[in-house]
Amino acid sequence: ERLKRLQQAPMDADYSLAVTAPRDGILQKVYVVPGQVVPAAAALFEVISLDTLWVRVPVSVSDRPLLNRGAAASIHGLTGQTAAGSVRGLPVHAPPTADAATASVDVYYEVANSDGRLIPGEKVGVTLSQGNAQESLVVPHASVLTDDQAVSWVYVSSGLGVYQRHRVTVSHVAGLEAVLTDGPPVNSKVVTDGATELFGTEFSAGH
Repeated sequence: ERLKRLQQAPMDADYSLAVTAPRDGILQKVYVVPGQVVPAAAALFEVISLDTLWVRVPVSVSDRPLLNRGAAASIHGLTGQTAAGSVRGLPVHAPPTADAATASVDVYYEVANSDGRLIPGEKVGVTLSQGNAQESLVVPHASVLTDDQAVSWVYVSSGLGVYQRHRVTVSHVAGLEAVLTDGPPVNSKVVTDGATELFGTEFSAGH
């Protein structure tokens, strides 16, 4: 009787079965070992594709109502933000997640990653759009100088060879521009190239 059952359902040593991955990708996890008895419907391995990734962005609960959730996000590195080095993330609807300890909720953006630029688990910088468009005072980000008291300044040309230092308050950085909540009058001639030299000359840095 045992022999009959064995002939009807031979052990794994008596035959081999090729398992084909359901999709192209990278083998991330393997849950079984050679020779292991595996029950029906058990998971054997995990295959992931990096062609498309989701970026999770924790947002303060007070800031979330201000976001334009239908707008794309700019995904960039942590070392700096440039238009050439950023990728576009499209908003996606995902299961709601939040962190009570930091009073934040998560929003998600889908990023095309066929070139493998991003890696799962990597930390990135994200620039989001607010829901209501508004006019703001902006200056080139390169023109903003910060002193040892963490106060930001720009130099404004008030005449030939004459420059005045103006205190500014930076709200955020958008591309190559710094968005200000307070700064010099509109249409002021702000120094970009040479601002660092002016700052050093005024305070005699290095002397």
